[in-house]
Amino acid sequence: MRTLALIIALFTAWTAHAQRADSVITFGTTDAALCYSAAEMAGGAAGSLDHCDAALKDRTLIKKERIATLINRGILFNHRGDYTAAIADFEAALALNPEASAAYVNRGNTYFSTRQFDLAIDDYSTSLQMNPRNPYIAHYNRGLVNEAKREEKLAIADFVRATELRPGWEPALTRVQQYRAKGFDESDL
Repeated sequence: MRTLALIIALFTAWTAHAQRADSVITFGTTDAALCYSAAEMAGGAAGSLDHCDAALKDRTLIKKERIATLINRGILFNHRGDYTAAIADFEAALALNPEASAAYVNRGNTYFSTRQFDLAIDDYSTSLQMNPRNPYIAHYNRGLVNEAKREEKLAIADFVRATELRPGWEPALTRVQQYRAKGFDESDL
C-alpha cells in the first residue's frame, strides 16, 4: 500500500487555534487503515487504539505502514492526553526511519501541548530540514510555539511562510491578518 501525508486538527486546551498534525494514510480496510481513519477524525472512537494495536501486532505489516501506524497511534495518544505514550510511538517510528518528518511534526505537537517549547521548535525545524510533504504545517506549528513564547517576529515569519507554501490556507492567513491588525508588517522581518 502507498502512504500519503494528510493533515488533521490537534486541539490544545490553551490555544485558541489548533495545531496541525501530519497523519499518514494507509488505504483499504486493514487495521492500519482504520487506525489512520481514527487519527484523521481528531481522536477517533473509543476502540480506535485497538485497531492501531492490532495492526502493529501483524507481522505482515510492511515497514512503511508500521511507521505510519506508529505515527497515527501517537496522534491518538496525543488527543487523549497520554503524552508519554505519544512520544514513545513517535520515537519508535523515528527509530525505524530517522527521516520520517511526520513523526517530528507530531512529536513537536506533543512537546507543544506539554509546553516544552524549545523541544517543539527543534522538532518542527528538523522536519523542515527534511523537505516534508507539507512544510506549511511545520511552519504554522512553529509559529504557534513562537507566539506562545512571545517571539512575535519569529511567529509571523513562520505564518507568512506557511501562506507562501500553501496560498489561501485559512489558519495561517488568519494569523497573518491578526498580526497585520496589530501593526506588524512582513517587510519588517
